[in-house]
Amino acid sequence: MRCDGQDRSDPGLHSLRTRSAKTPRMPTPLEIIGLGKREVRFVWEEGGEDLWGTRELRIRCTCAHCQSEQTGERLLDPATVPEDITVSDMHLVGNYGVGITFSDGHSTGIYRFKTLVKPK
Repeated sequence: MRCDGQDRSDPGLHSLRTRSAKTPRMPTPLEIIGLGKREVRFVWEEGGEDLWGTRELRIRCTCAHCQSEQTGERLLDPATVPEDITVSDMHLVGNYGVGITFSDGHSTGIYRFKTLVKPK
């Protein structure tokens, strides 16, 4: 028995201390296909794939130029995003996302993989 009154040898208490909720695994792409295209395809390691329109991704950007850091208010006017926008470049950001450069020159957004998996 410890001075705090809790018996650490009690198996019930021990199982509470060591039990942890399983954290869902971060979605990981095997492939990201979309350079020069008007759509981006994510092929997931866990199975399945998701297709995003390039314009839709550009409009969803959450960088400080597109969304207020203080209020979350959208600053980007979707009407200013060209219908024929394409992907100029892509690069991995850590193990959690992808950075995309668009044909309109925008390149500051980070798209987290967990937000790119569409509900099935």
